[in-house]
This record gives sequence, C-alpha cells and structure tokens, in this order.
Amino acid sequence: MIELISVDNFKCLTGLEFRCGALTLFTGTNSVGKSSVLQSVLLLRLASLHANESSPSIPLNGPYGLNLGEFTDILRHDVDVGSSSTITISIVEGQSTHSLLLSADVETARYVDFKFSTSAPASLRKRGLGQFTYLCSDRFGPRISSEVQSVPKDLLAIGYRGEHVADVLNRCERDEVLPNLEHPAAKGQRLLKQAEAWLSTFVPGVEIRVDPAFDVDLATIRFKRGGVSSEWERPGNTGFGVSYCLPIVVAGLIAKPGSLLMVESPEAHLHASAQSSMGAFLARIAASGIQVFIETHSDHVLNGIRRSVVDPDHPLMPTHVVMNHLTLEGGNVTKEEIEITDHGSLSSRPAAFFDQAEIDIAAIVKARFPSLK
Repeated sequence: MIELISVDNFKCLTGLEFRCGALTLFTGTNSVGKSSVLQSVLLLRLASLHANESSPSIPLNGPYGLNLGEFTDILRHDVDVGSSSTITISIVEGQSTHSLLLSADVETARYVDFKFSTSAPASLRKRGLGQFTYLCSDRFGPRISSEVQSVPKDLLAIGYRGEHVADVLNRCERDEVLPNLEHPAAKGQRLLKQAEAWLSTFVPGVEIRVDPAFDVDLATIRFKRGGVSSEWERPGNTGFGVSYCLPIVVAGLIAKPGSLLMVESPEAHLHASAQSSMGAFLARIAASGIQVFIETHSDHVLNGIRRSVVDPDHPLMPTHVVMNHLTLEGGNVTKEEIEITDHGSLSSRPAAFFDQAEIDIAAIVKARFPSLK
C-alpha cells in the first residue's frame, strides 16, 4: 500500500508530501493540484511498467488520457529549464521508498526520460484484470456499444474512461467477487448480479443486459427498470448517472486485494443521496484490502464516508481514511491533512472546505433580514 506521496517541481506541486491510507481523498477548490497528484501517480505507474527498457522514457500525452503537453508544461514555472531540471515523484511503501526522476533533453519534448533512484515499486508494475484502475472525470456517457478487447481475460481492463465496462461484464459476468463485497440483496451471486445490486443503490431497480457482437468487435449494453413488465432501454434513455457510475461499481468489484483504484469525481451526474451512497461504496472497497484514491468536490461523498465509519456494520475504520485538502496561498499550493474521528466528526474545517452551503444560506438570511448582523 502507498503510505506517502512526495512531489517536487511537478506543475504547481513542489515540496509537498501527501500521507495516504486505505481510502485517501484529495479535496480543494479548482486548479489547486488535486488531479496533478493523481497524474503524478500515473507517471510513476507508466515508468514502473517501462523500467526495464534500455532507453527508458514515457509519453506525456496519450496513456490514461494524459494530456500534459511538453516538458515545460509540467515543470514548475519558477524552475529554469536546463540539463539539471528534474521532477521528482516518490512514494513510500512499507520500509521502501521509490523515487522517480523525470527530465528531458529539450524543453519542447512531449515525453520525459526517467530513472529510479532506487527501484520501481512492484505494486505499480502489476498488470491484469483488477490490478490497477484509474477512472478519469471525463468518463464515457451513455453508449449502446463499446469495443471488445483482443486480450486474454486476465488482461482485461475497464479503461480510464470506463469505455470497456460492457466487455468486462460480458466476459466476467460469472466471476466471483470478494465475500465482503457481496451486496446484502445478492448473497452468493456473481459479478453481473452484484453489479446490478450495487448499481441499484444509486439508481433503484436497475437491471443490466450485455450482449456480445463479435462479428463487429463490439459489446452492447442495455438497462431495465421496473421488473419483468418493463422494456430493455438504451443507455441514452436511462440518464447519465447510470453510465457514469457503472464503471466505478465494476472496477471496485473486480479489484484484487493489494491493488489501487483511483477515481476522479465519483459524484458526477449523481443525485445527492446517490453521491452519499457512492462514498459508502468506495469506503467498503477500501476496507476490503484495495487502496482507493478519490478526487472529489462533493461533500455528499465525504459524508457518505463519514457515515460509514460510524456504522457498526460497515468495515471501514476512521484510521483507514486520510483527507488531503489543497489550497492556493500566495501563488503556492499548501496542504492540510484532515482526519475523521471515531464519532464521524472532522479534526478541522479549513476555509473552502465544503462550506459553500453555509455561506449561501447566511447570504440568503442576510438578504431577507438586512437588520441582522
């Protein structure tokens, strides 16, 4: 498990350390570096996969949807570009520290050369189904079909936009899930039925049908609500929420213990109550030996996690959760760590930490009753 991430000279991040737990949240206002932290892990992942190459380099654009541009775009703005310009990304796992050094021969390079000062982390070199999953905020919306993957079953991937979720469900529908990830309403059922049960906690009563169309290299998906008397519908007729959260559900259910699941904006296109349920679902994944990183703007996701840690029937403990809240002060990104107590309260509430509702309500009250101070 990644216990600490250290980033230096990468975009707006320098000299910052982020403690990590089984469930780690990155919060803060826009453009303060939350996604950059996850991107640093993606670069570390890519470097780990290519560590044995004779001239190791990794692209800044393409894999995992990265669109980082040129080397000067990712090098901190106040660092002079030169032969000694280096970006350092380090993680701590147990007793081992793995440091990745990134550099480029020319400032317009759209790739970076790299080397590890110690060794590549073995956990980020794992390949295969459920070993490492990153889901970006720009996930696939409603689509009736998606491409099937021409790889063995144990090398299937959800895709960073969730673009292969129909393919994975089709080929793995009879696979078992971890016992502690079984939904209470689907005990003993396999992946497809588990996915239906968990999806129904966000959008009630959803059924899933996946059909292969191998002659055109596609898998199709349809949804149904309302039981046997209802009709199977195209994803476009069931709303964005179903299509946006289904990859998260499937990615969590297929994840292997010791793996890493990173999700940006799990709250996208979900009603407030469903956002809370998503927080509780990801908390259950994290309590099952799967490390989870979340980038979120949703207080409902956070509160779903807080409710989980005080629920005696939920396996997540407060000590499993770490929140890194990022802010911009004087042009520099700063970080504050916030803990959840045994009673579900927060150790601190810094400015701009999910406080907009209170600010808006205070403004409404003041407008209605101008005599109030």
